[in-house]
Amino acid sequence: MVDQSGSLTEIEERIQEATQVAYQPRSQGRSMETLIPRNMEAAAQFALDRFEQQHGFIDEYVRAHLGYGSIEELHGRLYAEQVDTIGLAISNLERGDGFVIGDQTGIGKGCQCASLMQYAKRQGKPVIFLTKGPDLYKDMMRDLATIGVSEFNPFATNSNLNITLENGSALRTGQKAEQDQEMKRLMGLGSLDRAITKSGVRGRHKKRRILLEEKKTRQRNTP
Repeated sequence: MVDQSGSLTEIEERIQEATQVAYQPRSQGRSMETLIPRNMEAAAQFALDRFEQQHGFIDEYVRAHLGYGSIEELHGRLYAEQVDTIGLAISNLERGDGFVIGDQTGIGKGCQCASLMQYAKRQGKPVIFLTKGPDLYKDMMRDLATIGVSEFNPFATNSNLNITLENGSALRTGQKAEQDQEMKRLMGLGSLDRAITKSGVRGRHKKRRILLEEKKTRQRNTP
């Protein structure tokens, strides 16, 4: 989906009209009035039709899986387009499949990812947020707060972090030796249930890679 905000020239508007159409959310929440490529519209609506045949009303499905007290609360936290994506993603995850969110900038991929992290947490599954670098940890913590998640205390694999979060608290980690010792302890206990780390975890970050691979193996072997 594409965010429509921002001014367009007449030529750009004609091109947009020829290649994109208004997205019709299945959720009854607030719409962001996004666009979708014409050649993807039928497939998107087919996927939503199939979802409703399997699960019923998408707002109620997402509300229940994220733990909101009411659909009104859900609509206050997430836009209709985001609810559609989250519903489809959870449905895939519960079948053992993956899901790729390919929305452009401005649609709220962070809040959608945060919602799936909350879903996994409620299911008792480990949550590992892998991103480009520590500067984006703050953004994910903000998105979790946006959707109403207040109790999410991840283990950050990086050492020497001191990131001030938007609520005034800080995400801090110890020196390298201290952090390595804590990772070793967690590897022994198998007790890590949520973590944030940067991509490219290999080579000199061997302990991080082993920790993440161990969590993946444990999850795969869990009934």
